[in-house]
Order: sequence, then structure tokens, then C-alpha cells
Amino acid sequence: MVALTLLSLFAFVALPALQMYQQYNVGGAANPDIATYDGGSFSEAEVAYLNRTHAQTVRFLTTVAEEVISRGGTPRVPGFQVDPRTGQILSVGVSPMNTPRSAVLTELHAERAAELGLNLDDAAIDQWMALFTDGKLSQNELAGIRAQVSQNFLGQSQLYDHLRTELLANLYQRVATTGLSVGPALIVPPAEAWSQFLKLNQEAIVTAYPVQVEDFLDQTSEPTQAEIDALYAEGKDRFPNPDSPDPGFRRRYAANIEYVSATIDDFVQREAAKLSEEQLRAEYERRIAGGDFRLPPTQTPSSPAPPAQPAPPSDAPASEEPTTEEPTDEPASEESTSEEPAAETPASEEPAMEAQPAENPAPETPANEPPANEQPANEPPAEDNPDVEEVPAEEDAPASDEDAPADEEAPAEEEAPADDAQSQRSAANELQFVSMRLQDEEAEEATEPQPDTPADQPAPAEEPAPSDEPAPANEPADEPAPSNAPAPSDEPAPADEPTDEPAPSDEPAPSDEPAPSDEPAPSDEPAPSDEPAPSDEPAPSDEPADQPAPATRPFEEVRDEIARSLVIGDATRARDRALSEAQSAMRSYFTQTAVYDDLVKADPDAPKPERPNLKQLAERLGLQYGETGMQTALTIRDLPIGQSSGLGEMMFRRGDPFAVQMFTNEKPLFTPLQTINDAQQMAFVSWKTEDREAYIPELSDVREEVVAAARQIAARELAQAHAKQLAEQANATSDQSIEAVVPENRKNLVFKDLGPFPWYRYFGPGTQPFIAGVPELDNVGEEFMETVFRGELNQFDVGPNNARTVYYVVKTTDLQPPTEELRTRFMQANQRQATSGLAFQDLSAIYSSWAEQFEESINLEWNDEALQQ
Repeated sequence: MVALTLLSLFAFVALPALQMYQQYNVGGAANPDIATYDGGSFSEAEVAYLNRTHAQTVRFLTTVAEEVISRGGTPRVPGFQVDPRTGQILSVGVSPMNTPRSAVLTELHAERAAELGLNLDDAAIDQWMALFTDGKLSQNELAGIRAQVSQNFLGQSQLYDHLRTELLANLYQRVATTGLSVGPALIVPPAEAWSQFLKLNQEAIVTAYPVQVEDFLDQTSEPTQAEIDALYAEGKDRFPNPDSPDPGFRRRYAANIEYVSATIDDFVQREAAKLSEEQLRAEYERRIAGGDFRLPPTQTPSSPAPPAQPAPPSDAPASEEPTTEEPTDEPASEESTSEEPAAETPASEEPAMEAQPAENPAPETPANEPPANEQPANEPPAEDNPDVEEVPAEEDAPASDEDAPADEEAPAEEEAPADDAQSQRSAANELQFVSMRLQDEEAEEATEPQPDTPADQPAPAEEPAPSDEPAPANEPADEPAPSNAPAPSDEPAPADEPTDEPAPSDEPAPSDEPAPSDEPAPSDEPAPSDEPAPSDEPAPSDEPADQPAPATRPFEEVRDEIARSLVIGDATRARDRALSEAQSAMRSYFTQTAVYDDLVKADPDAPKPERPNLKQLAERLGLQYGETGMQTALTIRDLPIGQSSGLGEMMFRRGDPFAVQMFTNEKPLFTPLQTINDAQQMAFVSWKTEDREAYIPELSDVREEVVAAARQIAARELAQAHAKQLAEQANATSDQSIEAVVPENRKNLVFKDLGPFPWYRYFGPGTQPFIAGVPELDNVGEEFMETVFRGELNQFDVGPNNARTVYYVVKTTDLQPPTEELRTRFMQANQRQATSGLAFQDLSAIYSSWAEQFEESINLEWNDEALQQ
């Protein structure tokens, strides 16, 4: 039994460590140090072993937790979390991070905890495991789960040693950050909460004047070699950041991108070229019939309509309104001979005459006749002229008889085609129709003929039909109709009885629409009681209603739109097929190269895969070809492909940006990636053909950059001093005006009354607050906002932008809303919820500062090249 015990210890403890050591120490050169510190170092093999042990521990604890929950228990250790909605385990009580950096820091934090006198023995670990299992699993069951999930890699002692390290490191971190949070709840003092509330809710209005650092570069001198060496040593490990004032000389990871791209417009044009003119015009007519391409009345191209006339007074007779006439070769029908006076309408209820619709231009006036809306000076009034016909207004009349013969009788209302009324009331023409109906109602009251009346009613005796030709100015009318005459009989002549005086065939017929008139309409005569009320519906007619056709956009204007609508589906499918074929060829090459190394080992003469020529492939498929050259994650964003994103897993959600997928995640060479630029409607399929790892250049390679950075730092001091001098001078002026102290040619650079703007903006739960910024100024940040919101009101001060390339002489002229209103809002709990985001940012900054100080205290140095590998 002793021998078996020793064999088990060797198998589960010593053998895994020996195997790991052998794996990473072949030849000695494959095991560089990942990190060094005052107490020692961590080799690559040690870090790999720590990462594997941590992964096996987390997997073991997760499996145990699932089994405990399935048996009705709950792990009761600090830090264990389960999503209440999905039941998914979020944390098992130890850190989920498993990277080389996290492994090293966990070991170092555990050592510091031991130095502070904190320790955990096996009994404490047994108690922790008892709380974790909640009494639902035995030791034998735990041993079985451990062996199964780790494939006998994780022994009892290894598990306890790693748990001890994790718990001590966690305890040290909690002690170091005591006072910042209690569990998940952040600790925010009242004064800090008020300050954060103001950052989100208070807004400022400022006046600002920029002092550019570059204007002072000429006043700086060449830095000494010692200054160059010191600046290079400070920035060689730092990447350059355009938003940071600290210089960086390290070179970022860069890659050359080769791609094919397509826009939907390219394929639309190709597919549209296949359409014939007949197809396009047929589709145009079909869509016109469906109500497309209609123009509003105000956009209808036509000749100018006569101006609208004011509503006539109520004491003028309707017979004084002249009518416009149209020429016709047919004799007038009996319908036009009726002389029943128009029904009276109170002036207050009669709508004002509107301008003619644009689709119905006024008829041309013969050269020898006065305009319809003007009366010759020597012509007697209209009521003395028998040629001006009088028609009743309240009987239903055809909407228009312009296209029908003059002697054709109007059919009964039930015979009117249904589609005619529907077309007039269509949604596309409804607004125009309502406007025209207002004019039609007035026209029907004054000029429209009545439909035939029943034959059993006698016609008025000896009433001659009025002539369509106006009488000469000096000739009296045969039978003038007095304005106060009683209404004639309601029984018109039979339909087959001829009129006394047929209208001459060569004279124009009455127009459907009355011309605007300055004469008032009658109001003192009652309407016939047995006449039907005016109808809102168009009168029945066998002919189409004489409403003007709605104006439509011409074919030439909408031709491309119609073509696009016909081919957009085929164009999209053609584009997707072309991109898919290109991606398939690229993926095939990537797969072949992935297995080529193994093929060469088995067969040294195995043929090397042939790389597809993307340029030729793009030409054949109708795609565009491009190559970016060596770009970094920052510079690629200026290109269209750099502004694209992955397809994502949902229809309306995009994946990671192109720079993240290709540069941050560092995809292997010749890995095809499909992305979409939604702003420019471009689709890409790309891969990396060449890349360069991040590196630290030699001083000789970046000497010019170091010198420029040194002179930039010296110019900042001069710019800041000049800005402070301007602020003092402006504050000393009588009206505290910055314009009084800046040069005349720079007064236009003064920004007055900028804002109001807050310090931070917040878009609600699930988002983090961010610096609001001022669009008119250059990338201002915390220091500028500190000057604006924490400085003295109505006093100039100096605040730089983020990169310290500009120093602003700034004065806050107003802070709003009033403090009392802000205090009232602050007392409401829901108004303070947004401040938790800022509190979390502050907590993260404090923790980061503590972590940096810890690393500096032990002189911890990282081998970045080994970490990348």
C-alpha cells in the first residue's frame, strides 16, 4: 500500500510537472522568461503550467457547482454567481481570467498576502470546499469528478495549492481596495455623488480663444543628446496615440490587406442595361395606374391660374356673374335652356373662390372678345343681357361636359361607372380632389346645367332659350331677368320639346368652371324647396368625369428609379454570388496552405498550393480589386474597408469592426474575411497577404520623431505661458473681453457663447458616460472640462485639449440650470442612478493606479515578445 501510495503521488503530482517541464525546455531556448521581478522570474513553462492548472480548476469547480445545483443545493462561497434568468454559472468564486499576465499577478499577489501574515491551510480549504458543495457531494464523488474533467491531470494537492493561491490573491486584492466597494455595490460618498451628478446634469456656456502650440515651434531649439536619449527611453515602449500628449515610438502591428469589393449600384447598372424601353414604359404605365409618381397640386407644372377672388357680398344677383365659354359645333341641348335662378347661399357659408388647379388651364380667349373675367366698358350689366345664361345651382349636374356633345343628355346617377368615382377619391389624389371640389360646388351653383326632369311636368311658357353669343353692347336684351323676380316653376319643358331659340352652332358653349368675378352672389332669394341639395359626389355621366388628371412625374425623370426597382433583386443575388465565389476561392487556398506543412513532411515533393490571382478573379466576376499596403489598426480606419464591420449573427446587427477582427485579433495570413460598409453600401472579401509584428525601433530609426516630440514639449510650455498671459490681460480689461487683447487678424478665432454643453453625456442603462466634447473646439477632455466647470464664473482661465496641441483661453459665462433645481433633482433616487457609471470609472482608475504602483514596488518587467508568442 505504501508503494501504491508513492506511485500515485508520482503519477498525479510529479509526472505532470515533469511532462510540462520537458515540453517547454527542449534545447533550453524555448523557455524564455515571461516576467522578472525583484524576487525572481516566471518562465514560459511555469506560466503555461499555471494557466493549465487554473483552467482545470475552473472546469472542476463548474462541474461540481452544476451537480450541487441539480441536487437542490447552492454553493455558498464568496464570489459565486448564477444568472437568475438562464441559470448559467457566471463565477465560481475564483478569477475567470486565464492569461499569462493574470497567472503571474495572481502568484505575486498571493506572495504579498503571505508576507502580510495571511495564510490558508488545508483545513481552511476543506471548509471552503464544504461550503462550495453545500453538503451534497462526498469526497469520493469529488475525486471522481476531478479525475474525469482533468483527465487525471489535476491531483488533490495540485487542486488545493491552486485554490490556496487564488483565495490568497483574492483576499489581498480585497484588502488593498477596501473602502471602494461592498461586494458588487460601489461606495460613493455624498460629496462625490453630488460632484458626479453635476458632471451629468449641469451645462455651461463659454467663450474660448485657441492658442496653437505649433505657432511656437519656431521659438524652440534643438534638444541635447541627453534629452533625446531620455525621451526615447520614456516612449520606446509606448504606442503613439494622437489623443495623448505623451510621445510613443513603438511600432504597432501592421499588415497588407488584399481585397475584392462590390457596390450594389454596379450590379444594378449591369442588370438594368438588359431591360428594353418597352419593359420600362410598361412598368411606368402600370405604376401610374396604381397611383405612383403623383405630384402634389403645388408641384404641378402648368400655366398660372387666375388669382383667387374674394367672396362676393350677399346682396348681388347670381345672374351678374359672367361665364367662360368654349367653342363647339353642336347646338345647345335643352339642358342649357333652363333659366331657373341659382339657389341662394349665405355669403358666410360659401367658400371663397380658389385658384384654378394647375392641371386645368383656363381656355384661351378669342382675340376679338374681352377676357371672361372682364366686362367691356360699353356692355350693359349681365342681368340685362339675355345671352348670359342662368342655371340652377342646387341640382346635381355632371362634373364636366367638356368631352361630351352639347345635346347629349346626362344619364341617371345609378348608371355612373363605379371606378370613376373611386379614381377621383383615390388616396393619391384626395388632397387635390378636395381642393377642386370646392371650386366645382361654386361652379355648379352658377353655371352647370341641370339633368333632365320628369316628362310629366310642364315647362314654363314662352321662355326663350338664351343665346350663347353675347348681345352687342348697345342692343337691349329681349327679356331681361329682373334680379328680384320670383323663382320660375319647378316644371321644366319636356326633354323632346325644342327650345325657342337654338344656340348658334359656331358660338362657344358654356364652360364647366365659372370665371372669377367681382360681382357678388345673390342672397335675398330662397332656394326652391323641391330641388335636391348639392351633392359632394360627382354627378353621373357615361363619359369620364371632367376632373383634371393628376399630374405625374415624367417617364424620363423616373426611368432609373423604375429600372432599379425591377432589377434590385437580381442585382443583389448577382453581387452575392460573385462575392461568394471569390470567398470560396480564397477559403480553398487557405485550407490548402493550412495542411501544406504536414503534406511536405510526408511527401517532400508535394506541390505547393497556387495562390489565386484576386485581381484577375475580380475582373472576371465584375468586382473591384484593391490593396491597402502596410497599415495599422489606426491608419486602416481612414480607408473604406477599415470602416466596414463583420456580418454579425443577426440581420440588423453587425459584428466587430474590421480593424478589431483583422488587426486586434490578428487573423492568420490568407484568412478570408467578409465585411460590409453600410455607410457607403460596399461589401468586401479580404485577407492579409503580409504582416509585421509590433516592435521597438532603434533610436537611429526614429531619431527625427524623438526630436520633433522634444520640440513639441518645449513649445507647449511657451503656448501655455502665452495663454495664461492673455487670460490675465482679458480679466484686467473693463469689460473682461478677450477681443481687446488678441491681434486684429485673430479676432475671428474667438468663439463666443459656445454651448450649452455638459461635462459628460449618458445614454441610459447598459452604457457608460463619456466626455461630451464641444464640436467647435479640438478634442477637449477632462482638463478642459475641469477648467470650465470648476473654475471661477466670468473669469478667463486656461484649459488644454486632450493632446495638448491647443491651449484655450476660456471663460464660463453661465452655468445652468440653477443650483436649487439641480439639488431638487439630486434628491430623487432615479436621478442619481446614472452616477454609478462615473463611480465605476473612478473605481477602475483607482484600481489601475494601485496595480501600477504594485508592479513598480517590485520592479516587475514583462517580456512583451514572449507574451505575444
